[in-house]
Amino acid sequence: MNTVLITGATGNIGRHLVAQLTGHPGLSILPCYRKPRDAAAFRDQGHTPVQLNMDSAESARQAVQGVETLFLLKPYTIRMLIQSKVMLDAALAAGVRHVIHLGAHGADDTPFATIGWNHMVERYVEALGFSWTHLRPNFFMDNLLRTAKPETGVVTHFLGERPISWISCHDIAAVAAAVISNPTAHTGKTYPLATDKLSMPALASLLTEITGIPYRYQRLSSETGFDMMTGLGREPEFVRPWLDYMAAVADGAVEDSDVLIENVEALTGEAPLLLRDFIRLHKARFS
Repeated sequence: MNTVLITGATGNIGRHLVAQLTGHPGLSILPCYRKPRDAAAFRDQGHTPVQLNMDSAESARQAVQGVETLFLLKPYTIRMLIQSKVMLDAALAAGVRHVIHLGAHGADDTPFATIGWNHMVERYVEALGFSWTHLRPNFFMDNLLRTAKPETGVVTHFLGERPISWISCHDIAAVAAAVISNPTAHTGKTYPLATDKLSMPALASLLTEITGIPYRYQRLSSETGFDMMTGLGREPEFVRPWLDYMAAVADGAVEDSDVLIENVEALTGEAPLLLRDFIRLHKARFS
């Protein structure tokens, strides 16, 4: 029995991953949660939820006991490096064999901090001697569910008008599930993940076509983004480099921000969602 600890299990990717692994033979799924109210749903699915505070070394040590495979999804915070180190140190001491790390798409020599921090976690995973698989998704389709407002017909982002590549959280989870189901086949592999490409203005046109609502794209300034994100409790030290990366993408300074990688179907056995599919799937939300 492969016991799998899933961090970030209550988020967009984690909940898909837990659902896709539910009932899988040979796997014991331990979904992590922070708030007690989240535990009941996991118990209803037949899993044993594990309370985890990634800021606590003791919590991390307790969470990884008896675990063979760790799916490591980090919060978007300036503390992602130390949180990852705490989790990985605990995992090593507990005898965890395989680590699947959810990082971010970008070149190995990236000069951008928020991408580089993810790559630094990858290097630490490798340095500790785990069997490993790295996932590097580009922009999440699911974030459009927050930024597209049918009541105003406006979809917002910090990007410009250049095409960028996208992937759904469902498909990211499907790749992770494939790795968890057969870690040996994916050991030592890094998978960049991006299944469709479209600019924000073209995306607004696609939303209009599918929903009948006249959408338009509105680019938010870095200043607006800074105030918005720090107002929601994000650390300024994290927000500023993240917005710098968005500005670099908008200016065309990130060469591979529009790259497409045709690997999801080969990895999962199912065709991935394209943006058109995703919008149709969530048409009620976009309408």
